[in-house]
Amino acid sequence: MIDARATKPASVILTRPVTHPGRGFALVEVLIALAVFTIGFIAVAAPIFVAVRIQSQTIDEVQVQQTERNAEALMRARKLEYGTGTVRDFNAQIIEDGRVRKFTAPMMTRWSISDRSRLSTVTNALQRRYYWVPLIRSTKTPATGPQDWQVFVFIMRRGEGQSYPKTVGIWANDLDPDAVPGVRRVIVSVAPGNRFRFNFSGNANDTGGDGRLDLVRPGDQVLGEFGNIYTVIEAEAGWFSTDAPVPLNSNPSFVWLVPPAGDTEPSPVRAIRLLPSDVVQ
Repeated sequence: MIDARATKPASVILTRPVTHPGRGFALVEVLIALAVFTIGFIAVAAPIFVAVRIQSQTIDEVQVQQTERNAEALMRARKLEYGTGTVRDFNAQIIEDGRVRKFTAPMMTRWSISDRSRLSTVTNALQRRYYWVPLIRSTKTPATGPQDWQVFVFIMRRGEGQSYPKTVGIWANDLDPDAVPGVRRVIVSVAPGNRFRFNFSGNANDTGGDGRLDLVRPGDQVLGEFGNIYTVIEAEAGWFSTDAPVPLNSNPSFVWLVPPAGDTEPSPVRAIRLLPSDVVQ
């Protein structure tokens, strides 16, 4: 007789796989996830940054246009009167030699700082952002009437909290407070054999010798002695080149420009405009 106990299989020991319920992510997995997140964030944020920059540029362009219209309207409303009998205006001895000249102090009194600045929502004119400064040029030597004059305006944007010291003589708006950017006359000469290049007297564009440009940088606009408006393409300590050549029949000895408040600050000049001829009567 067979004993049933003899056929009973031996005890089987069952084991469960070891698990680690608290296991985290490996460092490689975290880095990969972070990289994917960063790429996604940049893809989403880049258009936003571009849109913000475009919006800022658009606002600036609108303000420049509004400032130009403001200058034109005020110049028309308080026109310069041509004639020897006009003590306030041209009788104040504007040199009629075809060169761009600053307005005399009596002429400038027609437009206060408040008139020549925007935004008008800011009560204190010295805390506004945009300003304009006029210059004048006779197109005939001597001039025979109001049709023989051109009026230019520099449109400038003041840096927040910046100061622009000016001295009497070489500045078109030397009587303006230091809070207002200044339009300066700078001595230059045309480079021999290169009518796209102006040379300074010495290293006037880097007086500190630190490699930072003090007067003009690429992208700035300058006004030539004979009324040509140039955009600076390249600039170094002793020279700058422009987008257009100097006319063959002229050899300018100075230009008008707007220096920044410091060699690390952006240039205040936003535009130079030639106003319609009817601002002189």
